[in-house]
Amino acid sequence: MQTSVAGSSLWLAEWSDATERGDTRTAYYLGIYGVLGLIQAVFVTYGWYAMTRGNIKAAKSLHQKMLEQILHSPMSFFDTTPLGRILNRFSKDVDTCDATLQQTIRVVLTCGFTTISTLVIISVDGVNEQFIKESDDRLDLNNACFYPNVAANRWLSIRLEM
Repeated sequence: MQTSVAGSSLWLAEWSDATERGDTRTAYYLGIYGVLGLIQAVFVTYGWYAMTRGNIKAAKSLHQKMLEQILHSPMSFFDTTPLGRILNRFSKDVDTCDATLQQTIRVVLTCGFTTISTLVIISVDGVNEQFIKESDDRLDLNNACFYPNVAANRWLSIRLEM
């Protein structure tokens, strides 16, 4: 998916450069941009499908293994453990697999692919030096705010201990 996003960004840059050169083939550039958008829609749809299918398979496997372990438990386990606790454990684990796991995996994958596509765009466009300079400037600005914050927190900590 991130490849198509990167392709769309590169195509918009090419379209912008062509417009500055006086190229007026708007339908041509818009058509290719539309195709890239459709490709992106296909990738997003397939990504959601694959993630949902994998999530269902993982939840089914988890539930099956938990059920197998519970059914093979000794009777003393059921004497000491209330049935409600067992049901709550099942529902909590399956809910975690259904909701939290899928979202976490999607965020990690999206972040990773976005980083890779950004690095590819930077290297393709040949703006390495500009990116490094802007990144250093923003890091300096962030650190300029960070260090006084740390110093103020340390001072406050010492004052509160007195």
